[in-house]
This record gives sequence, structure tokens and C-alpha cells, in this order.
Amino acid sequence: MKRISLFFLTISLLASSCNRGKDGEQLLKIPFAQAVDKAEDFPLSHLALSLEYVPLETIDSSLISHIQSVRATKDFFFVRDIKGLLQFDRHGKFLRRIGSQGKGPGQYTFLKAVAVNEKAGLLYLYVYMQQKALVYDFKGNFLREIPVPDNHGLRLLNDSILTAVLSDRSGGMGAGGLELANLQGKTLKKFPCEDAHTQKHGDAFLEMVGFTTQLYRFGGNLFYKYGYGDTVCQVTPKALLPRYVVEAGKYALPPELRYDMMNGDAERFSKETSQYMRMGFMEFTDYVLMPYTGWGNLFGTEPFRLAVYNKKTGNCFSVKGDTLPNDMDHLQPFYPDLAIDDNSALMICPAAKLFARIQKLPKNRVPPVLQKLKEDDNPILLLVHLK
Repeated sequence: MKRISLFFLTISLLASSCNRGKDGEQLLKIPFAQAVDKAEDFPLSHLALSLEYVPLETIDSSLISHIQSVRATKDFFFVRDIKGLLQFDRHGKFLRRIGSQGKGPGQYTFLKAVAVNEKAGLLYLYVYMQQKALVYDFKGNFLREIPVPDNHGLRLLNDSILTAVLSDRSGGMGAGGLELANLQGKTLKKFPCEDAHTQKHGDAFLEMVGFTTQLYRFGGNLFYKYGYGDTVCQVTPKALLPRYVVEAGKYALPPELRYDMMNGDAERFSKETSQYMRMGFMEFTDYVLMPYTGWGNLFGTEPFRLAVYNKKTGNCFSVKGDTLPNDMDHLQPFYPDLAIDDNSALMICPAAKLFARIQKLPKNRVPPVLQKLKEDDNPILLLVHLK
């Protein structure tokens, strides 16, 4: 299966700043290399309690151009595409665009990241390469702008602290470093990426493709994984606390083959690193899902696979056929693009592909919300609520 995952648009770890506990006793080990070598049948019903299709309303003002990320709250979906940010309710009804493209107050040229403060009803929109975030409320009102460093990931640590994954242009911090700041933009704490290497030319790999640096939420906490590292850490105001070590074994990228060590030579990197694996990381109550592919698969031309770690049993395996067969409604095989909350994963389904599948089913087996679907509609969000 050839699939360009949303993880190609977001993810990296401070290998030396995320210090391990005494004798590694704090760390839970995930045998990722074992999973790559061990494929198992894993139908969707083994993972899911229920499915929910959310067609995103298609009208002239809501047309979506290449989804980059989705943020979900109790009442809304905030969908970032290459043109900006759109707000839908949880049933997919279009509500509004947040801000607009331009160079005036409250406008942006390109949005690189969005952080959501659900409690306060606020959005923080990072404007690419402009060292600022625009603050809007959930009704689309522009409130102010605050300074933030150049970054390729922005999340709230809590209701008063923003966390940014720094880019190569962040004053010597190194791509993948973290910076914590208050909501006025004042820096509170920096976690440098001490193994960063400044390349002389070429695109910055940790920003160009995914499975690089990842910030994610679980259990009310914020976690961080650096693409070249093996450790997942909890982010706190004062320290990075190790949680998992992902044991990649023979599939770990050797330091001398890192993209930055090759000074951005994409052709050489593609040829020499395809046998090594980079992975995303989605944590849920009972499972960790790890989409993965070869490091050399720069543009999604090779298959994306999926590894599953059962937190209760310790079993770790890859899924046969790369996607989870849908044995629940027999419509759309599932591949997770994003974690929405501790027990929900999301797949973004192009309307044309889902429409083609629907044509093969009797009408009484098509979910009611999809019976009027058209080929050129906006994408459909497939929510899988985990057991």
C-alpha cells in the first residue's frame, strides 16, 4: 500500500537532554525491531469498540486543499490545510475559517502549526518563518500576536505554557530542541538538542519529512520523541522525564547516515538508508501504534507499515497487509493518521476512494452519513474509538 501519512508533516527527541533514570529502571522498552520481523493478522475489531464517519461539509467556503493536521476538542475539529485553518463541529458542519491569508494584522502566509487551549477557547497559529503566533478565540476573533521561535511543532504543555519544537533557524539550538514559553512569548526553559549537526546546504530533514520530532498528549500530559533518538519523554516545566525506549536494533539509523551528516544529499540518503526504519508514535490507554517506513522513503513512494504494541501483554508486532482489515462495517480498511485522544484514532479518507468503495456495497450496508457522498467532496474523517 502506498500512502503519504500525516506523520510526514509533523514529528523528533533530545537524546542527551532526556536523561535516563538509574539503570534505566524508569523506562519501558518497546521491542520495535521484533515487530518489524513479526507480522500478525490484526483485524480492526481487535482494536476498536466502534467506528464513526464524519464527512466534512463541502461548500464553496469550506473547500479543503491537502490536510496538514487535525486538532479535535469536545465540540470541534480544527483542520489545517495548505491555505489556513477551518473549523467544523463534531458532525462535520462547516463553521468558519480562522483568519485569512495575507500580510495584514491577524493574517498569515502559511501556517506551520496550531496549538489548542480548549479550556480557554483559544487557538495559537504559528506563522511559518515569521517568529510569531496569532491568537484567536474559537469564534474566529483575532486577539493578539505573541513572539515564538521558528519551529515545526507547537503544543500547550498546560494552560499557561507553550512548547515549541525548534527548527534549524532557532539560534543555534539545533533542529529538534524544545523551548517552553509563557503565553506572552517569554522564554521559560530551553532543552537544547545537543546532538544536532548543522548541515551546509540542502533542506532541513527534520522539517522536510515526518517521523522526525513528535509532540503528543496522553493522560493529560505532553510527551516528546526525537526522530534520531529512541526515547519518549514526558515534558515538564523543569525536565524531560523518560517514559519509553523504542528498541529499533538493526533497524536503527547509524549516526553517520543521518540526513544532516550528509549535508542534505537526498539522492544519497535515499539509496543508503531504506533498510533502516523511522516511526511515528501514538499512545492510547491499552496500545501504542507506530506507523513506520524506511528512512530513505522521502516522498511516500514506498509502503507505510504499522507496528502495534500491547501495553498490557508486552506483545509487539507489525500488521499483515499494512492496514487493519475492516471486519466491522467492511467498508474502509484502517490506517491511523492521528491520535485524537487517549482512546480515539483518526484516519483521513479521500472522498473519491471512499466513494469507489461505497459503489461496491448494497445500499443498506452504507452508513447513512455517507449515502449522499460525492467523489469531489471534502475528505471524510474516520474515527475509531478503541476498546
